[in-house]
Amino acid sequence: MKNTINNIKTAAGKGIIIFFALLLSLSACNERFEEMNTNPNNLTEIPDDFLFASLVRNTVRDNLDRWQQDIGAQYAHQGISNAWQKSLDQYLDSHQQGDLGEMLFESSYRNCIKYANEIIAINSEEGNTNELKIAMTKALAIVSFAKLTDNFGDVPYFEAGMGKYEILLPKYDEQNVIYADMVDQLAEIYTTISNGDPANAYPGQDPLFDNNLEKWGRFVNSLRLRLAMRARFVEPGKYNAVIADCLTKPLMEDNSHNASLQHWDSERGELYNPWHNFKIEYDNGSYRYNVSTGLVDWLVINEDPRLTALVAPNKDGEYKGLPNGLTDQAVGEFTRSNLSVPGDLMLERDQPLDIMTASEIWFLRAEAALFNLGGTDANALYQRGIEESMERWEIDASDYIATSPLATLNGTTEEQFEQIGEQMWVAFIPNHIEAWANMRRTGYPVIARRTNPLLSQGVTDGYLPKRLKYPYTVEKTLNGDNMQIAIDRMGGDTIDNPVWWDVRD
Repeated sequence: MKNTINNIKTAAGKGIIIFFALLLSLSACNERFEEMNTNPNNLTEIPDDFLFASLVRNTVRDNLDRWQQDIGAQYAHQGISNAWQKSLDQYLDSHQQGDLGEMLFESSYRNCIKYANEIIAINSEEGNTNELKIAMTKALAIVSFAKLTDNFGDVPYFEAGMGKYEILLPKYDEQNVIYADMVDQLAEIYTTISNGDPANAYPGQDPLFDNNLEKWGRFVNSLRLRLAMRARFVEPGKYNAVIADCLTKPLMEDNSHNASLQHWDSERGELYNPWHNFKIEYDNGSYRYNVSTGLVDWLVINEDPRLTALVAPNKDGEYKGLPNGLTDQAVGEFTRSNLSVPGDLMLERDQPLDIMTASEIWFLRAEAALFNLGGTDANALYQRGIEESMERWEIDASDYIATSPLATLNGTTEEQFEQIGEQMWVAFIPNHIEAWANMRRTGYPVIARRTNPLLSQGVTDGYLPKRLKYPYTVEKTLNGDNMQIAIDRMGGDTIDNPVWWDVRD
């Protein structure tokens, strides 16, 4: 069975645009058109180099306030939002079926996958085929597809975006099938990029790796490793071999390899780090986001030098977080302006945002070595992960490595796995949505069931949510039958129903 991405090559326009028929055309030109010398009103088609730069930006920044701040940070127990968004932290779910769920579901298809489809279609035209551009674009599309399936479960994949070809109601594909195809696609993408000529890519128009194909290859292979490690517990027979293969090829090794979108010290919101908006709010006396007690306490107790980069002290110079899960009445006992917020370094205007970092890959390699899946000396790999994570925040890790008990793997295999999982939890910040995914995959750090009467048990009986609910507004109206097939297949549409690869507990 051919994947949506492959279908685009055989029929330009097929593939991974958002499946809503009303959204098949590109949205209005965004702010980057201001930088073009040609009047955009005179353009007969949008240049693919502009589309590619926009795709990169959208893939990194897409709906950051929802994916990262409201869902990722709260479910990963690293931050707490305010107002109605706090209901996620209380393990409630009604909001997910309305505007929030629709926003998350739709935005990934509309703002990322749709752009990828257009780029692939342009570069698949007869006599104008560019395999390298197609490969680079496919990799970014897979980043978005992975986020969708990891958070919702079964999603439209193979038939997504076939509206031009009279497939207006795409079926929802099983997550295990989606994963198998993504991993196979990434192997092919890696080969194409490794053999590519940079002149045929996007010189001057690649904000992710500045057209460096060696870094692109490392990123693609590292993404494949992430997916294989995520699936290894549920299908070890298939994915252990993929892991071994990834370990034979170049991976991200230092922070110069990070898949990051650089920002600028600019007054323009589209150019600076979107987390900086919190700094503006804090300076104006508004505190709608605080750092979690669990994260603050972990950093303080373990004398972790990343504390000052990731957390700011309160006005009394104390590091004091807000507990996750408080009921409305209980949270009213706290004055949020007296609690810690993200650190100044994290909120700087020119701070980059990451899709993936070298530290994550070193920790995955340590895990692979620990479980005899490939590689040697899990402890050395683990320590390299710590070093790269701290360097990402301009911290010299040498003293920590030399003195901290946490900097050396010890105990049983499971205890060492817990150490790796906890270090990954911190290293993901501020990519909170991936932190939550890794917590579901590994079970670490352990988030205890909520039993304290001051904490909300929500609709999960106090257990950490496992997925997001499907949106029941536009998508339910347009494609409800196919959605219901997926719901029946997965055993229900609830936030305590685990996705396919979540089998550890």
